[in-house]
Amino acid sequence: LYLGHLLFSLGRYSEARTLWKRAAELGAEPGVAYRALGMAARTLDSDLNGARDWLQKATQADPGDAIAARDLAKVLFDLAEKASSDSQRRTLLTQAQDCLKSAFEQGKGRSDFVALLARAESRLGDYAEAARMLDKVRVTVWEGSHEVHDLYAEAHLALGKAQLKEGNAAAALAEFDRALEYPANLATGKLENAREAHIQYQRGMALSAMGRKREAIATWK
Repeated sequence: LYLGHLLFSLGRYSEARTLWKRAAELGAEPGVAYRALGMAARTLDSDLNGARDWLQKATQADPGDAIAARDLAKVLFDLAEKASSDSQRRTLLTQAQDCLKSAFEQGKGRSDFVALLARAESRLGDYAEAARMLDKVRVTVWEGSHEVHDLYAEAHLALGKAQLKEGNAAAALAEFDRALEYPANLATGKLENAREAHIQYQRGMALSAMGRKREAIATWK
């Protein structure tokens, strides 16, 4: 396994892959060996299907490995973008969601992992689950990063729109208000150029539906 890592770093890719396969056969951290093979297939060969196959082996060897789950989910997202039908796309996104959920306990403190899971749930239309998940994690993010918060706002905005469509204006307003928040557990502050106009517009729609016209006009302004 380690000799494979060394040879790969020296550019001897074919030999490295042979050794990683041998390591997996011998049971020496097969999850690590399969992940290495999967990432090589993705980065060197641009072979998404091959990468998926190896990374699936990695997650099967250790379903709780957050790094392997993250890498597999990224490949599945890439494949979903190239999918020829909506059903195929949903299948790939569901697979990404499932592998991330299996490794949630290990990955819940990583912003990249959490963002992928929230993105999968949102793309599948399960905004309520994305919102619940983002409420119960505590992540650390790189300075200037805002993807996790963007997904948080997106989830509550979608939930608010659904409530408004069903005639539940007060519940919709509560969701839109939450979309404007910056929860401490997501470790993101409001950026100077934060976009909020689309949220304020929806807040105005909810206020108007509640008969609070003056507040609605102020919100739209």
